[in-house]
Amino acid sequence: MAAPTYVAATSASSLGGTTAAITLPDAGAGAQAGHLAVLAMAISAGLPTNDMAAAGWAALPGTPTVDTASSGNFLVWTKTLASGDVGASVSFTIDSSSRVAIGCVVVTSATVVASAVDETNSNGTVVTAPSVAPVPTSTLLVAIHGVILNVINTTATWTADAATTERVDVCSTSTTQRNTTMLIATQELTAAGPTGTRVATASATVQRQGVSLALAGLNLAAAALAASSTLTATAVRVVPAAAGLVSATTATAAPVVTRYAAAALVGSSTLTAAGARQQEAAAHLSASFTLGGTGTATMRAAAALAASSVLTATAALNHFAAADLSAGSVLTAAVPEHLPQYRPGVHTASSSRPSLTATTSRG
Repeated sequence: MAAPTYVAATSASSLGGTTAAITLPDAGAGAQAGHLAVLAMAISAGLPTNDMAAAGWAALPGTPTVDTASSGNFLVWTKTLASGDVGASVSFTIDSSSRVAIGCVVVTSATVVASAVDETNSNGTVVTAPSVAPVPTSTLLVAIHGVILNVINTTATWTADAATTERVDVCSTSTTQRNTTMLIATQELTAAGPTGTRVATASATVQRQGVSLALAGLNLAAAALAASSTLTATAVRVVPAAAGLVSATTATAAPVVTRYAAAALVGSSTLTAAGARQQEAAAHLSASFTLGGTGTATMRAAAALAASSVLTATAALNHFAAADLSAGSVLTAAVPEHLPQYRPGVHTASSSRPSLTATTSRG
């Protein structure tokens, strides 16, 4: 899987007043729904008070960081952009004495696989973004450096680590207080394992903090369903297929035929078969599952049932048979004739292998 790639970035700064805002990258810059935004803020004199989670922004673990000696902090959030987020303004409610530097980097569809925070807080011009692990191959490293300058009426610019590419370089501009400042840089990684640290150099002394995020691309070929999710497919034939269902999940397919499929059921799922026994098949059942079978043996057969399908068998033995049922289908098997030494629900070495006599309707 390819690593996520950088798309666009924006930045903003604020001092005085009770609000701060940043405009996210727009469609003209290449941003689109489904991309991941990494939003970072360097702030002094208190934290923003608005509820970012309510707007769909997830706080990075470890942020907000602890206060530096002069009350500087980093906050970092991530969000998968919806169409209404592209080019939109994000506002923050802040203290009137706060100085704020904000940066946003948008990358192609991705998820955070690892992150770390370095809350050094000592003064210096070289600021470290920490190593993160474990990291798979093909990831995008986002390194954030900065927080608050050590001297009043000072601004700073940044030089990124030679291995990274600078995306955001921003500083607030107070002439009477300490300013906040930030660099965001990215680097595509091709090897698995710890990322190692990245260092950036400021033009003025900073009370230092660093943040690192490792981003991996999304596998769009896999459908992972969380609790109460619904996956719906129309007029799709999947050969072979795997359906992984998580607690209270519903997979609905109409009409779908699945051949040689594996049904993996998780938490509170129920697989019920009336009169079915599968041999040389894969039925993986976890906690609180019900698998019921009465009076039917299925030998080396594949019974792949799509949504709302019903497989009904009574005292029938299927030998080297495959039943492909689409949505709403019903397969009914009656008791075959000539069954010496055969009893419903029992198949022994001395039992004969009768043929299948079936009446089948396919929806």
